[in-house]
Amino acid sequence: MTLLESLQNNSKTIVSITPLKVQADSRTFKQAASVARFGYTSIVVEGMESNFNGITLPFKLCTVVQPIPPDQPAETQAEAMTPVPVNQEADPEGVTSLTQDVIVPVLSESQPNPVRSFLKKFPQPIKTTFYPAYAYLGSTWYKVKALPGRIRRKIKHVLLSFWYRTRQTYRELLVSNPVQFLQYAYKFFYKYGYLPLKCTPKASLYYLHAFYQFPAIYLLCLRHRAKYIYDAHDFYSQLEDEASLSTFWARWVMPFELMIENWCIRHAAAVVTVNEGIAGLIKKKFGRAAVVIRNAHDLRLDREPGQHLRLHLNLCPDQILLVSVGHAKPGMAIEEMFEALAILPANVHLAFIGNGYAPYLETVQKKGLAQRIHFVAPVKPDEVVPFIRSADVAVVLYYSKSVDYKYSLPNRFFQAIAAELPLLYPDLPEIKRIADTYDVGLQVDPQSPQSISAAILQLMNSPHLAQQYKRNLSLAKEELSWEHEEKVLQDLLREVIS
Repeated sequence: MTLLESLQNNSKTIVSITPLKVQADSRTFKQAASVARFGYTSIVVEGMESNFNGITLPFKLCTVVQPIPPDQPAETQAEAMTPVPVNQEADPEGVTSLTQDVIVPVLSESQPNPVRSFLKKFPQPIKTTFYPAYAYLGSTWYKVKALPGRIRRKIKHVLLSFWYRTRQTYRELLVSNPVQFLQYAYKFFYKYGYLPLKCTPKASLYYLHAFYQFPAIYLLCLRHRAKYIYDAHDFYSQLEDEASLSTFWARWVMPFELMIENWCIRHAAAVVTVNEGIAGLIKKKFGRAAVVIRNAHDLRLDREPGQHLRLHLNLCPDQILLVSVGHAKPGMAIEEMFEALAILPANVHLAFIGNGYAPYLETVQKKGLAQRIHFVAPVKPDEVVPFIRSADVAVVLYYSKSVDYKYSLPNRFFQAIAAELPLLYPDLPEIKRIADTYDVGLQVDPQSPQSISAAILQLMNSPHLAQQYKRNLSLAKEELSWEHEEKVLQDLLREVIS
C-alpha cells in the first residue's frame, strides 16, 4: 500500500499505530475516533487488515501490507524469473564446456560417475560455473578407486565421520539460542520496523499503541520532526509469569523487548496507560509517570447488530444466560467455569464470545455440556454491547496468573457495565475497586467452581438483588464511559502538540 497523504486542511494530523487489526483493538478505535472528534485529521495504521464491510469510519485507515519476506522462498517470483539461455555448446550430459583447454575425463558407460550424477541435479548456470571443480573431482574419484580396498575404506570412514559431525553441528547451530534470537530479531525489525516505515504517513503527532512499532515511529519522528505518545495497554515486561516462559524466551526475547520498550518510554513525549496500578508499575520500572485513561466503553459508537445474543442462541426468556466477552487468554479460569456450570441447573447457559476457544470443544463434549456452553464468533467492537445486552449475567474469569493479570482492567469489564449486566468479578485490585465503588455484582474466586456456582445461584434466587445491581449499573455506565475519559486525552493531545 502506498503512503497515505494527509488531508488538505489546516488541522494537525495525528496518526495512531497498532500492531493489531483496529477491528479487534477497541482502544485504538475509540482513541482514533476521539481524535477526529477533536477536529484533528485522524489516520490509523493497523498491523493486520480489518474487514468493516463498507462501514464509514471516523478516521482514515491504512493497513501494513506484509509481502513475502525475503528469507522465505517465493515460488511465484521464481516462476516469473525465466533464466536466459547461454549461447554455448553443451556436452551430452548437460555440462556446458567453457573453453576447449579443459580436459574432460573419459568415463565408461558401465561405471557412472557419482559426482557427475550429483551435479546433473543442478541448474545449467551452476554446472557451468563449477565445471573445473567437477573435472578435478572426477579425476580424483578414479584415483581413489585405484587404491587398495583397505585404504579406500579408511578414507570413506574419515570422510563420513567428518560429514556426520559437520551435519550434527550445523543442526545444533540452527536450534541454538543465538541463532534463534537473530532470526527473531530479524523478523521483529522487518515486521515492526521496515513494513510500518513504508506505509505510515507524515504526521504532526504519532500515537503508538504498544511498543513493538517503536523503531519505525522513532525514525519517522526524526524525519518529520514530530513527537509521539506511547499508550501501554498492558505491563508488557510481566505479561506472563516467568514459570510459563521457555528458557529462550526468558533469557533472550524478554530482555530484548524490555530494551525496546525502555527506549520507547524514554523518548516519548508522554506515556499513557489503562489504570493506576499499571501506571505505578511503569513508574517503578522505568521511572516515568504515566497518564491514566481507562478503557471505558464509548456508547456513542454503538451500532445495533442484526440480532442479539439470546436470539442468536435460540434461548427462551426463562433460561439463564451467562456471557464472557473477549478472546480466550491464558489467565482465564475457563475449565473451572465449565465445572461450575456442570453443578448448576440445566436451564443455565454460558456463551463465550471471541476467538481461541477451539481447544476446549473436546472438554465440553466430554462433560456433556455441549447443549449449554456456546462458543460465538467475534462481534464487531461497535456491536458487542448491544449484542450481549439480552444476557442475564456477565462473568470476568481473570485470575492473578502474572503481574499484568493482577492489575488488569479489561475492556470486557467495561462492556459488561455498559450492557448493564450484573457482574461476577475476581478479587483483582483494579477491577474490585470499581466494582465495589458502584456495587455492580458479586465477587467470586474464578479458580473455585463452588464459588462461581454459589454466586450464580444467589442471583437466581434473589431477583431483588439482580434488580439492585441493574439500577447501580445504569448510573455506573454513565460515569464509567469513554466520553469522560476522552477529556483527559483531549487535554494531553493539546499539550503535546502545542
